[in-house]
Amino acid sequence: MRLENLVRGIVSSFILAMPSACTPSKGSIQDIKEHQVERKQKGFNFVSWKSEEYENLYSDNSLEEIKFLGSNFVALTPIHFQDGINSTLIYSLHGTTSTYSALRHAIEKAHRLGIKVMLKPHIELKDGNWRAMINFSSDYEYRMWFYNYQRLIVEYAKFAQDNSVEQICIGTELDGLTSRDGDWRRLIKEIRNVFKSNITYAATYSNARFVNWWNDLDFIGINAYFELTNKQDPSPLDLYNSWVVYLDDIKLLSDKYKKDIIFTEVGYRSLNGTNKAPWDFLSQGTTDLDEQKDAYGSIFWSFWDKSWFSGVYFWAWEANPKNTHVLDNGYSPKGKPAEIHLMDWFNR
Repeated sequence: MRLENLVRGIVSSFILAMPSACTPSKGSIQDIKEHQVERKQKGFNFVSWKSEEYENLYSDNSLEEIKFLGSNFVALTPIHFQDGINSTLIYSLHGTTSTYSALRHAIEKAHRLGIKVMLKPHIELKDGNWRAMINFSSDYEYRMWFYNYQRLIVEYAKFAQDNSVEQICIGTELDGLTSRDGDWRRLIKEIRNVFKSNITYAATYSNARFVNWWNDLDFIGINAYFELTNKQDPSPLDLYNSWVVYLDDIKLLSDKYKKDIIFTEVGYRSLNGTNKAPWDFLSQGTTDLDEQKDAYGSIFWSFWDKSWFSGVYFWAWEANPKNTHVLDNGYSPKGKPAEIHLMDWFNR
């Protein structure tokens, strides 16, 4: 038996034997159920790095694993590119950008499993910079970028409508562009002309409060890679308490726009100290499966019973299982103790 299968079997078998310290009181469980828990989006960013990967049998199997965990949503993340932070040209890349055929296959497979879909296109920069840094020195360049971006996203919106996609995320971490209120509102209007379901945007945790057009969307989306503690080995209580600093601000944002919050991304590596910089996918260190597990748990304990919180998309679950391993220090919870929290909470 492969080590991965052994670990996954152990994780699954222990779900029903969770100690009482890991479960809330009977009263709080009832409170969660009464707060329309069925409407919560219990999702993963289901990521692919190759054009036709979503069509492979192993991708279908990965979706079945997600369903087994109790997930009711997946975010599909087709990747498009531009050369640098000042480039206005956006393009697909053969071999990397998901084909429409592959996306359609994944959507149909998810729907057959009873999983809803959010389409969540990403922009990556070929020069290695972060998409949040995209900006321009002239109004003309901004208008050119939005012209090209609108063409791309409206095309995806039409595709989403034609394939019964339940939700679309119209942008991810575009901090340098969010102040262009008029451009975003025009884009949203064009999307609503062709797509008749829910729309959100995935703001960085630091930029969400500066977005002025949440009113035009259905949910406030946050990529919630908040720094939790400054400790290398925090306790579960430390991690839970760390969210207190952020809870009020997140709720105030929800109250201001009268929109529910979803975490369009949040994730933790199985790496010692991951809680200090959850966004850091490059640092090296010691594998720490427990810290990842406890960080996942802190989200559920902090947010799952909040009336203004409508769900989460964890980063990430790979379409290709060869990209993860139960003893690696990456983001995937697959086969790791963090899966215990996911399966337990997703099935409540």
